[in-house]
Amino acid sequence: MQRTIIIATVVSVIWMFGAAVGIAVGLPRVAEAQTAGMRAEGFVIVDPEGSDRGALEYSTNPQGQPISTLRLTQGGVLRVRMETGRNGPEAAALTLRDQQEQTRIRLALATGQGGQVGDVDGMDIFDREQRVRVHIGVDSGGEPSIQLFDADGGLAWSIAWAPVSCSRSEREPRLAPLETARLVD
Repeated sequence: MQRTIIIATVVSVIWMFGAAVGIAVGLPRVAEAQTAGMRAEGFVIVDPEGSDRGALEYSTNPQGQPISTLRLTQGGVLRVRMETGRNGPEAAALTLRDQQEQTRIRLALATGQGGQVGDVDGMDIFDREQRVRVHIGVDSGGEPSIQLFDADGGLAWSIAWAPVSCSRSEREPRLAPLETARLVD
């Protein structure tokens, strides 16, 4: 009986020692494999049925500069895209799209005419025909502006403002129009 207890104890100690060695050696490798498996140039988000619901992606623009993109889809339609670097390293944008995948609102940093790199941080609101109808922006000099466009893309109204004075005791600068708000015929 005493011999059985000693054998059972020795076997248990050997088993626990083997398990501890196995965990100590194997667990870091499993954790390392999981970490390495989570690194990729893109991740696709899928629903329980396996349908594409979006992605986090890396690519390069035509100049070879890096672009990071987050896209979200709904019912197979691209609805939201957030990206950095498409038009240059300073550029970043968020676009919201309707159910026909047409851009309706775009928030952008370091943009210029036609989506090129520039010095304007702004917001554009598009109509159903993909024409900018409202633009609100601030240029590199800190001057804000608002522009409204007609259905043909012509400027219908605009206003720009610049600080007149600002002292440390004032919370906000007083603003005066640079150009009088006007309706364009």
